[in-house]
Amino acid sequence: MKTPYKHIARLTHFCDLKKPVFVAFVPCVIWETSEAVNGTYQPVESDEGLEHHLITLSCEKRKTRDIINCLAHEFIHAWQKENGLDYLAHDEKFEFMALALGVTYGYKVYERQL
Repeated sequence: MKTPYKHIARLTHFCDLKKPVFVAFVPCVIWETSEAVNGTYQPVESDEGLEHHLITLSCEKRKTRDIINCLAHEFIHAWQKENGLDYLAHDEKFEFMALALGVTYGYKVYERQL
């Protein structure tokens, strides 16, 4: 898979993120519950507050389009964090951003991403 630089730049701009976003592509992602997932978002903070965003995406045996849609999903969590919202929530604000990304760029973002 080619590294999706244009999607990272597009999503950073659309979400109006002020802090850097680092994206790691790995074979398998394990969530805190020991469950294999397709992607995770983690804010990286220091005593001064939010330093940067870390998105980790599973790439093994997945279509590029699914990985890109998962990237968009995790970017919404970064947007939530920077805007003082519950960054783990899949609430109406999350759904609004998912719909906006779908209408604007064609991303397909779901609560449980493929």
